[in-house]
Amino acid sequence: MIRLAVIRNVQCPVLWTILSGLFVLGGLFVSASEPRITGIDLLSPKLLVVHFDTEPNRTYVVQVSSSGLSNASPAVWRDFFVAPAFPFANHYVVADSITNQQRFYRLLAKP
Repeated sequence: MIRLAVIRNVQCPVLWTILSGLFVLGGLFVSASEPRITGIDLLSPKLLVVHFDTEPNRTYVVQVSSSGLSNASPAVWRDFFVAPAFPFANHYVVADSITNQQRFYRLLAKP
């Protein structure tokens, strides 16, 4: 399932994508929490920060795209930040510079 939500305009529209999935734990399918960007805040006129929480033993990847999200030209995503799997939950605040281009963010989680 893919959900899209417009959250704010910080000199560019920002969009996040939340992907949900299942992972296998001991032969059983266990539903993990959806990875979720919990906030995007303006830190300074040239810097914004992306907030997200993690679950234990899962790797999280923040990806960015400057291309539009349309069927005619699919977005090209690149990894921006990788939060490695740790045996405890965590909260991340990742900084990104503001440009005059629109930028889209999404958060992926790997079991």
